[in-house]
Amino acid sequence: MKKYLEPMRSPWQGAEGIAWLCVVDASTLQSGAFYLDRKVGPKHIAGPFFTEGSYTKNTRAEVDAMMRRLDEWSDGRRPTQADEAEALALRSPLQESAAPVELSKFMGRWFVIAQIPTPFDRGASDSVEDYTWNEAAQRVEVSFSMRRKGSASTTTLLQRAYVQNAPTNTRWSLSPKLAGVYLPLALPYLLVYVDDAYSTTIIGAPDRSVMYVMARAPALDETELRGLLDKARRLGHDMSKVELVAHGGAPPPKLDLDVAATPPAASALIAKKG
Repeated sequence: MKKYLEPMRSPWQGAEGIAWLCVVDASTLQSGAFYLDRKVGPKHIAGPFFTEGSYTKNTRAEVDAMMRRLDEWSDGRRPTQADEAEALALRSPLQESAAPVELSKFMGRWFVIAQIPTPFDRGASDSVEDYTWNEAAQRVEVSFSMRRKGSASTTTLLQRAYVQNAPTNTRWSLSPKLAGVYLPLALPYLLVYVDDAYSTTIIGAPDRSVMYVMARAPALDETELRGLLDKARRLGHDMSKVELVAHGGAPPPKLDLDVAATPPAASALIAKKG
């Protein structure tokens, strides 16, 4: 490993670099950058052949968690067992809810309120999921409709979902229909939260690349939406990627996602920066 970092710097050279950063015109510096030999260098070398890579980078959720821990420690507070479990969960694949879901109650229409979208539905409006239980085939028939960004027409995607963890019923696999054929992709579809009244839910994927906050109505009051977004954040989702979805021609709800769903420490920093 050492040979890839050659030439190594002496203690004097390291001190000189720190001193230079202290006296150089701040307007010429790049905020947050890593400087080596008075030049911006890569912060991460975890990619192929020691390129930048992303393996050692932190997600927004991990940064938020770190800021909250620092705030707690500065005030003399120490993490609880629940805090430690949450931090560990952020480093693991997202898990489906362990609370059983009654499929008959979950079926029906759900409106997408907020999302970390796929390229297919990024910027969409009027996004709706309809679930129908197919008793004969023992599967869920899924119809997803939306208005794609810049389009006045409705696009519908049909899918089939198979329950993978009955009787809990919170881990599904999806097969989308394309060109008249259901593709055998078995895409993971996790019910990570369903409220007791079956009126709100959060859907996710193991790698947290997508996320959907859905409700039985096309709008939620701000308090309830903030609470659901905070659950999504605590599940490890990157809130900077979240979009709010408009319905019925109305604009999406106005909500500062950074402040609405970040930990107290990070929220305070955002407020101070503003």
